[in-house]
Amino acid sequence: MTFFVLLAVPLVVGSWIGCFGDSSTAKATVAAVEAPAAPMAPMAPMAAAGPKAPTRAWNGLTLGESSGPEVAAYVQTQGIQCEAGPALARESFQVRCAGPLPLGLLPDRVIGGQLAELLLSRPESGPINTISTLRKYSLPDDAARDYNVAVDALTKTYGAPLRGGEHTTPEKFDAKVARVASVWRFADLEIRLTAMRASGGFVGVSEVWLVPGVEEQINSRPGVSGHGGQKAKNPHAIAAEGGPASGPASAAPPVAPAPPASSAPPAASP
Repeated sequence: MTFFVLLAVPLVVGSWIGCFGDSSTAKATVAAVEAPAAPMAPMAPMAAAGPKAPTRAWNGLTLGESSGPEVAAYVQTQGIQCEAGPALARESFQVRCAGPLPLGLLPDRVIGGQLAELLLSRPESGPINTISTLRKYSLPDDAARDYNVAVDALTKTYGAPLRGGEHTTPEKFDAKVARVASVWRFADLEIRLTAMRASGGFVGVSEVWLVPGVEEQINSRPGVSGHGGQKAKNPHAIAAEGGPASGPASAAPPVAPAPPASSAPPAASP
């Protein structure tokens, strides 16, 4: 009997992952961490089909253009304190502001609950590429209202979404697990709006603005291995898709509290 010997040729596949995490030394305001830097040219996203967005402006910042010092100036102007520092696993820089935050940060949204988190992220050598907010609700009526107002506002500016776009109802969140989502996608901007209840807890409304293709180009830090080749995502995007709410960043030191609640209106008017 003849035996055949199969020669195995190893195939090495590199994978990138966007596991966000704050460094243990990032216990400072943005002003203390973000040192002035030379002006940066707008970041060119990876080529994508479709037209460009009519605007990439977000409440005083511009996706793909605003630099680190401009992000720091924005945070100072808003009078909020945040954790700022390098991401643990990737060569990016994060500013994370934990709530309750002033509702005035999102003037064109109707928030009847808590603005729980603001996340601003950029490559270490580039402008801001991800802006993410998380709103928390104990009442499904308020969550549905926030989601529907956001859908209308985004549709007015960006047109019909690629996916979703329908209004939701409070009854949608009577179930222990429920999720609705809408996505607007352009060559240079993607917006993901999600309302979700997981395991019978609060209803979260997550809104993520990002420049397509940028996260995939950010290198992992030396000595950091990937996790199954997952695509880079920020914690809010992961939560919106049913994963852990904050990923590795949950081990970060407590975020400095926001200004007294008296500085923010108790609830936004319709």
